[in-house]
Amino acid sequence: MALTAATERLESNIRYQAELNGQLQGLGRQQRQTEVDTLTSKEHQLARRVAGLERRAQSAKLLFTTLTAHLESVRQSYVAPFTTHIDRIGRGVFGPDLHVEIDSTLSVVARHLNGSRLEWVQLSSGAREQLGLVVRLAAARLIDPDDGVPVILDDALVYSDPVRVRHILGEVAQGAQTSQIVVFTSAPERYDSIPGAQRVDFG
Repeated sequence: MALTAATERLESNIRYQAELNGQLQGLGRQQRQTEVDTLTSKEHQLARRVAGLERRAQSAKLLFTTLTAHLESVRQSYVAPFTTHIDRIGRGVFGPDLHVEIDSTLSVVARHLNGSRLEWVQLSSGAREQLGLVVRLAAARLIDPDDGVPVILDDALVYSDPVRVRHILGEVAQGAQTSQIVVFTSAPERYDSIPGAQRVDFG
């Protein structure tokens, strides 16, 4: 009797332990499934976020490419007429075969003259000074061909020889017909050849 009762209690305990193990395993599977579901949800959220960022990046790239192309088109639309104006004015100073190279920032990068090409940095101080003045006159005419825009010169032509000074002052005089040109100088006699110039002394 005692052995039988003990055996039954043992078997009951074994069944109970097995039941508990089953419950624990079920809880473990449920917890793991919950974790899987949570991670899957986060993965989907991240995937949607990445897709959104990729679409925004593609849109930004397209916008940048479009704006860059448009800006370059606008710049190029100015390069040709600006070059033409500089060449036309500059030939009255340097000679009939002058040609300049202009980059997309509308800066002079080289001068062609007498069959020779010189980079801007290779030009003499006088040549850069004269060409710089020509560029300013050309810009004034290009911006407003009818009325021009004011051009201010501050002690210009300091490094230029008398022959070039005479030639470039002829272009200044012609530019003064459509633009107001204001000259600040300590040597006003240098500009005496400009007809109709009004002189104002300070001090």
